[in-house]
Amino acid sequence: MKIYYASQSFYPHIGGVSTYLLNLCKEMVKNGNEVVEVHLRPSGDENQDEIKGVSIFRVPKEPIKSEIMVGYSKFKEAVYKECHYNKNEFRKPADQMEGFSDFNTVNEYFGEKIKELLEENHADVVHIHDFQLLFAYKYVPRGIPLILTWHIPFIENISKPLSEFLIKNLNEYDKIIFSSPEYIEAAVNAGLSRDKTELIYPIANTHLFKVMNVNKAAVREKYGIPKDSKVILCVQRVDAKCGHEQLIKAMPKILKDVPNAKLVFVGGKSMSSKLSKDREILNQNVHQLIKDLNLDKDVIFTGNIDYNILPELYNSSDIVALCSKNEGFGLSVTEGMACGNPIVGTKVGGIPIQVKDNENGFLVDIGDIDTTSDSIIRILKNNKLRERMSKKSVEIVENNFKMEIGIEKHLIVYNKVIKAKNEFHKIKYLNRSDVKAIITDLDRTITDRPGKPEFDPADFDKELLNDLKNLGIDLILATGRSIYYVKKLCHKFNIWRCVVAENGAVIYFPSTKKTITLNTLYMRRARKIIKSLNLPNTVKGRVITSNKIEYEKFIRKELGNIADKVCFVKNVDEIMVTPINVNKGLGLRLAMQYLNIDMEKTIVVGDGENDVDMFLNPGFKVALSNSDKKLKKLANQITKDPSTMGVKEIIRQLNEIK
Repeated sequence: MKIYYASQSFYPHIGGVSTYLLNLCKEMVKNGNEVVEVHLRPSGDENQDEIKGVSIFRVPKEPIKSEIMVGYSKFKEAVYKECHYNKNEFRKPADQMEGFSDFNTVNEYFGEKIKELLEENHADVVHIHDFQLLFAYKYVPRGIPLILTWHIPFIENISKPLSEFLIKNLNEYDKIIFSSPEYIEAAVNAGLSRDKTELIYPIANTHLFKVMNVNKAAVREKYGIPKDSKVILCVQRVDAKCGHEQLIKAMPKILKDVPNAKLVFVGGKSMSSKLSKDREILNQNVHQLIKDLNLDKDVIFTGNIDYNILPELYNSSDIVALCSKNEGFGLSVTEGMACGNPIVGTKVGGIPIQVKDNENGFLVDIGDIDTTSDSIIRILKNNKLRERMSKKSVEIVENNFKMEIGIEKHLIVYNKVIKAKNEFHKIKYLNRSDVKAIITDLDRTITDRPGKPEFDPADFDKELLNDLKNLGIDLILATGRSIYYVKKLCHKFNIWRCVVAENGAVIYFPSTKKTITLNTLYMRRARKIIKSLNLPNTVKGRVITSNKIEYEKFIRKELGNIADKVCFVKNVDEIMVTPINVNKGLGLRLAMQYLNIDMEKTIVVGDGENDVDMFLNPGFKVALSNSDKKLKKLANQITKDPSTMGVKEIIRQLNEIK
C-alpha cells in the first residue's frame, strides 16, 4: 500500500502530532508499506529527505515570507483557542478573520505538492493530520481515499462561524478520525455526518515506552535532578492550554510534606511558539511564577529530550502529571503509563479516557491546587499505593493503548475507505499475471477443522491441494504449527515454495531444506520452563510452545519476569508463547524478501486471530467466512463459504480471470 501523509510538522521537531505521526509512519513502513510525508520546511532544512524509511517532502521550496507565516499563525491560533477554550473570539465568517488568506496560501503549498506527487505516483490513501491543512482535500482527486485526523478538542459550544467553517470542510473528507467519543458527538451535533467519523486513540510507541530497569541515579544526574529526590514529571511545552502553572502552584504545599520533591518539565518550543509572541509571554509568566514562589531550586526545565531516550526519564520518575486546561488526548500520559507511572491529571479531553480515578492515578479539576497537591503527596508518601497504580497503568495501556491496536485500527479504516471508493477491488478484477504468490494459513483454512497434534495426511483434502498447485502460482504456507509437523507435511505434499512455521519464528524452504529461525534468549528460557511444567498436550516447536488457553495464567505465573519478555498469542482455544515482536507478518516479510516477491502482489488467506499480523502486511487480503471479526475488518474480500470451501471459492475466481 502507498500512503501519503501530510502535517504541519514532523520528527525530529517535537510535539504530540509529530510523535503520533512518527509512530504511525514507522509501523506502516515496517509492515512493508510505502510511506510519504509532506510537511512545512523549517528554515535551513532540505526540501527532500528520508527519515526512518519515510520519504520526506518539505514545502515550499523557497522560504515562506514572514508576513505570510504571521498571518497563517494568527488564523490557526484563533481556531486553536476557540476549539480549546471557547474564547468566543472567532465571531466572523472564516474568510473575514485575520490571516485567512495566508492560511489558504500555506494550504496551497501543501496541496500543490500533494497534487504533484499524486500525478507522479498514485497513492492508495491520503491521510491529512490536523486542522492546519484543512483545505488539502481541494487538491486530491475524488477517487483517492482521503482521511483527516482531528488532533485537538472539538467542543459543543464552539462559535457558530467557526463551527460552520469546519463542518463544511470536514464533510469533504471520506473519514475523520477523532481521539474521543466526546469530540465525535460534538462534531456530529454541529453537522458532521456520523458515517464519516472514526475513533482511534493516538499512537504511543509502546515498544519504546515500557517499564525498564534503568540507572535512576545516572539518569537524574544527567538532567540536573538530585539523586534522592521524588520526581514529578510533566512532558509538555508551555502554551495556552498547558498545566504548568497549576503544578507550580501546587509545589509549596507538596514540599511541606515531601521536602525532596522536584517538579521536572520536559519540552521546548514548537513551530507555533516561534511564530507567536503570546506563547513567549506565557513562558515568561511561568518563570516569573517560579521566582515569586521561591521555587527556583525545586522546578527543573530540561528543554527538549531526544524521543528515543525519553523513556529513561519516565522510568526514573515517581509520578507523571498533566494538568492541562484542555487536551486533545495527552500522549505523554500514555507514555508515562506505559513506563509504569501513576498519573495525576485534569478532567479534560483525553486524560480521563486514560486515567481511572483512584485506580492508576487521580483526576483533578482545572485550577484545583489543593487537590492537585494532596493527590501528588498521597502517591509520593505511599509506596504500596504507587506500586498498585503503577501496575494498573501498565495493564490499561496493554488492553487499550498498545501500539499494535492503533496500527490495526488505522489499517481497518484505510481498508474500509478503499473498499467504499473502489468497487473493483476484488479478486475477479485482479490481473492474474500480477499475482506472484498465494499465502494461506493452515488449520481451518486448508483444513475444515484443527488437525491432530501429530501430522496425519487424512486431515487434508488432496483435491484442494492439487487445485492450488495447478494455479501455477507460488504457494506459501503460514502456520502456528511446529517445524517438525511442517517437514512431514511438506514431504507428503510437495506444493509449497516456502513455509512460515511456528507463528513466524521458523522459515522453511522445502526444496533446499534451508531453515531460518528467529529466537531470543528469553524465549529459550521460557521454552525450558514451560517444558518442565509437564502440562497436558504441550506442543514444543523448535522455538515456540503451544498449550490449551486455560493454562495461560499458570504459565505466566511460572515464567515470572520472563513473561514480559515473550509474547502470548491466542489462536482459538490455544495460547502460543513466542519471541517478542515475532509473528506471521514478520516471518512472511522476511520470506518474501528472500524469495524476491513483492508483498503487494500476493493474495493472503486466513481465518484466525493469529493471522492478523499477516493481514497488516501489503497484499490482497481474503478472510474466510469463518474468520475472526478483526480479520474480516482488515480483509479486502470475505468469502461466502468457510474453510476449505472458501479456499475453493478463491481458486474458482482466480481460474475465471485472465
